[in-house]
Amino acid sequence: MTPKRFAFIDLETTDLSMSADIVEIGVIVKGGDKVLDRYETFVRPVRNLSAQTQEITGIRPYMLDQAPEFFQIANRLLEVLEGCILVAHQAILDIKIIERAFSQVGIDFSPRYRCTLELSKKYIPGLNNYTLEGLSKLFDIEVNKHHRAMADALATSKLYEKIEDSFNEVLPKLYLPLHQKMLNKIPRAIGVLKLNDADGKLKNSFACFDMAKKARQVLEFSSDKALFLSGIENIDFEIFPSYILALIRHSELYPDQFRYVVDLKINSKGIQRLRVEKGHKARNPVMGFKNYFQAKREVDNKIKLLKAPVFRHREWSSSARENRDRKNDLIKSWYGKYQLPSQNFLVISKQGIENSFLLVRESKLIGWGKTSKNKEELIKRPEDFLLKEFENRPLNRLLTALGLKHIKENTRSLEEYYELKKLDKR
Repeated sequence: MTPKRFAFIDLETTDLSMSADIVEIGVIVKGGDKVLDRYETFVRPVRNLSAQTQEITGIRPYMLDQAPEFFQIANRLLEVLEGCILVAHQAILDIKIIERAFSQVGIDFSPRYRCTLELSKKYIPGLNNYTLEGLSKLFDIEVNKHHRAMADALATSKLYEKIEDSFNEVLPKLYLPLHQKMLNKIPRAIGVLKLNDADGKLKNSFACFDMAKKARQVLEFSSDKALFLSGIENIDFEIFPSYILALIRHSELYPDQFRYVVDLKINSKGIQRLRVEKGHKARNPVMGFKNYFQAKREVDNKIKLLKAPVFRHREWSSSARENRDRKNDLIKSWYGKYQLPSQNFLVISKQGIENSFLLVRESKLIGWGKTSKNKEELIKRPEDFLLKEFENRPLNRLLTALGLKHIKENTRSLEEYYELKKLDKR
């Protein structure tokens, strides 16, 4: 029996995004214990080499001046990779980049692949460091120089062999015949995956970066999931231009999921209190909960952590003011992590050359859109690029769907723009 051919691959790119250009490729092809082929080359990119890539890899722009462009090496690379199962560390990134590179020169390339990062997390949970460098140290793998394509491809091959030897990851994945047919129809795209029963009733759903990958994970057969999987007879999906929009759509499938929220209240004496409110009444929502008791428990736990009776003020004196300010500062130390940046902002998600965005104005969710314009132009006139407007969409639904951490990390404030707009009207 001919052994499977594995192509251990690593790419160095102009930057760390999925839309980056390839600048270096390293491939080692193995069949069993034998090395069947090796291939490495610099690639001259269209985009400029970022300072971050130069610092990490040591590759400089002058080193790429005489390198071939991707279209010049595409056929040779395809020859090396064809018929192989690709193996990479954080494979979803490398595979998407190389698929896009082949697509740009008119070649359809959709390989099977495995990921040493995912395998490591599956079999060795709880590590602080899942980088290729960190795992190489853990498995005592010697590498001459990390963050160069051939060296990292070699490290990936050794890491995969160590994982395979240690955990025997050789059993094929099993799927019910009906599910196997469904998997072939699910695209590798951002979207919402919906699992339905024979009557079309929604049993489960997921917002995903890669719907095909998520479907393979969920539908993989095991004895503990047999009852659940036997009830799934249809899979539906919706494609979205960004993960943010997929999360919003996913939240719409469960309208009553977060009925109660923790809200911040300030009384007439300036004392801040954490209160449990129904979602539609909250003005300063922090986080959502399915029922009142979960929300109340969260408030009680936070008060204990603050180590102060924040609801008790017996007299109005200078000491009471100091006590109030001290307790309010403690509340702020926790609540400040969750505050929105302003009343007017954009939540921006970059996908390729386009920016997808959600527009919030005066603390109301207005709508979403996308544009290839840069962020500065988008901030000046976001309404011009709206594709869909929301009616009566409470902002707390956005908070619970995306999470405040995600919103704050991807937000551009519009306060300055709206202040200028008000002055113009006067």
